[in-house]
Amino acid sequence: KGGWEITILSLTGQPILKTTLSAGETSKTVSVVHLPVGLYIYVVSGGDGVVSGTLQRGNGGNTVNSGGAVLARGKVAVVR
Repeated sequence: KGGWEITILSLTGQPILKTTLSAGETSKTVSVVHLPVGLYIYVVSGGDGVVSGTLQRGNGGNTVNSGGAVLARGKVAVVR
């Protein structure tokens, strides 16, 4: 199987960040500390389909769990 593409979008649908999860990787941590506090959409797409949801970048290291993505202390971890 091929890799997965991870995209973080603004609420208007503008791509903010794109990266990939290679075929051999089972997880990836992406820093979002540079993003302003707010609500974002994530899309993980690859060989088995697409997973999407929302995540919140909050003040003070808030953590939000959203369907396979975890945002904590300015990082997103996507686990498949």
